[in-house]
Amino acid sequence: MCGGELVGDPSLQITGAASLGEAVPGEISFYSDPRYGTLLRKTRASAVFVPFDFAESIATAQIRVANPIKVFEQVVLKFAPKPIAFAAGIHPSAVVDPSARLGERVSIQPYAVIEAGARVGDDAVIGAGSYIGHDTVIGAACLIYPRVTIRERTRIGSRVIIHSGVVIGADGFGFEMVDGKHKKIPQLGIVQIDDDVEIGANTTVDRARFGRTWIQQGVKIDNLVQSAHNVVIGKNSVIAPDWNFGKHPRGRVRTNGWPSRYRGACRDRRWQQDCSAKRCF
Repeated sequence: MCGGELVGDPSLQITGAASLGEAVPGEISFYSDPRYGTLLRKTRASAVFVPFDFAESIATAQIRVANPIKVFEQVVLKFAPKPIAFAAGIHPSAVVDPSARLGERVSIQPYAVIEAGARVGDDAVIGAGSYIGHDTVIGAACLIYPRVTIRERTRIGSRVIIHSGVVIGADGFGFEMVDGKHKKIPQLGIVQIDDDVEIGANTTVDRARFGRTWIQQGVKIDNLVQSAHNVVIGKNSVIAPDWNFGKHPRGRVRTNGWPSRYRGACRDRRWQQDCSAKRCF
C-alpha cells in the first residue's frame, strides 16, 4: 500500500494507529521530525513509518517511506470508522416552506427550518435544528451541521462544510450618531460563500452593508472567527481561530488578529478618543 521498505519482523500484526506518545503494542505510528526523537525512542508502537534516510538504530520495527506523514494518514483512514451517512428525505419534524426548492437526495434533519424561496442543491445535508433563511441558495453536496443559522439571501456554492454554531448573514455592526442617539444603518447586502469552503464552529460572517461579504473559493476558517460586513477573504486562505476581520472606517478591507482580550474595542486608535461623535460604518 505504501511502497515502503520494512526493517523488522514481517509477521507483526497491526490493529490500529496512534501518535508516538499514545501508541500501544499492536499500533503503528510515524516519525518525520527530529524534534520528536525522544518520543520515538520511548514509543510503545509496534512499528513506525520513518523517512528513507532514517539511520538511527531502534528496537521498534521501521517502515521506510518517502513521506511518513502522508502514508500514516492513509493508514489511519483504513482503521477509521465509516463516515456517518444521512438518509435522503425530510424528517417529519422539519419545517420546509412549499416554495422552497430541494434537489435530488437532499437530507433535511429533525427540526430544521427551510424558509420561502430557499434552494438546496443535490446531495446536500441540512443538520438538525439548522435555519435556512428566505431566498438563500445552497449548492450541491454541502454539509450544514446541526444548529447553523444561514440568514436571508445568502449565496453558498458547492461542497461547502459549515460546522455547528455558525451564523451566516447577521447584520453588520453599523450605526451612526443622530441627535445624540445611535441610529442603525441598514445592512442591505448579502454573504457569498464560494465552492469548497469550510467554516469552523461558532464562527460568524456578517452580511454586507451593501454589495457582499465574500468568502472566496477554497477558504478554510477555524472556530471562533468574526468576519465583519463587506470583508473579502481571498481564494484558498486559511484562517486560524479567534481572529477578527474588520472593515476600515474609510472603506478599505483589512484583517485583524487581535488577542481575545481586545474583542469589542474600537480597532482604529484615531477613533478611540471620542466615539460619541463618530460613525461605526
